[in-house]
Amino acid sequence: IKSVPSQHIALTMDEIRLIDEYEPKNDTERDVRNIFMRGCLTGARYSDAIRMTTDNIRDGVLTYISKKTNTEVCQPVHAMLTKYLVNKPTKIRCAVVMNRTIKDICRKVGITEPVKLFVNGKMKSAPKYEFVTEHTSRRSYCTVLALNNVPTETIAKLAGHSNSNI
Repeated sequence: IKSVPSQHIALTMDEIRLIDEYEPKNDTERDVRNIFMRGCLTGARYSDAIRMTTDNIRDGVLTYISKKTNTEVCQPVHAMLTKYLVNKPTKIRCAVVMNRTIKDICRKVGITEPVKLFVNGKMKSAPKYEFVTEHTSRRSYCTVLALNNVPTETIAKLAGHSNSNI
């Protein structure tokens, strides 16, 4: 067990909008942005985000079963979400490709403010995009909700956690 846990970043809604406005340069960027945005707008894990389609939406509600926890998640559909569900990813991207590509997209859209984080037992300083990973999407979703005073129990349920202690 780590004596001091690593820190992580989350994106602001303004930064998420920058990624939304970004025009992908190729299929890899398109797929990565679409999957990342699904996570930012739903809190879904990668394993759930890649399986989402417009069939998961009915009467303005997104519903899916979390693959990890086997928990049903029901939440209002974010206004920006539908366009990310229309196109199925051309292929499943490995974590290395996902992380490298989303970092690059974040750099291109200007998510470059200097950040200091305690990671893997060391204090690290770098532009914010360097700390972005695929999981940042999920963390950003939860953080945006928390900043809007959504109760922890509700956030946990919307993110597909089996309980709010996670």
